[in-house]
Amino acid sequence: MRITGNDWHELGIFEEDIAIVDRALEPRNSDLVIWWEENLFRISKLKDTPTDTEVWGVVSSIIHRYRNISK
Repeated sequence: MRITGNDWHELGIFEEDIAIVDRALEPRNSDLVIWWEENLFRISKLKDTPTDTEVWGVVSSIIHRYRNISK
C-alpha cells in the first residue's frame, strides 16, 4: 500500500513510501501493524495500538522512493 501523509516519520515511514503488508502473519509487540480508526488506516507498533484494536495486517517491509517523479 502507498503511504500518504507525514504522520509516521518517527517510524521511518515517509510520504509516497510503499508498505508491504502481510495479513497472514501473527503480530508481535515490536511489529508495525496496520489497523483502522474512523475509516482510515493507521500504522503503529502493536504495543502502541489502542486496547481492543483489530489488526488488519503486519508491515513486513517499507520501500523508500529515491527519485522524485513529479513533473
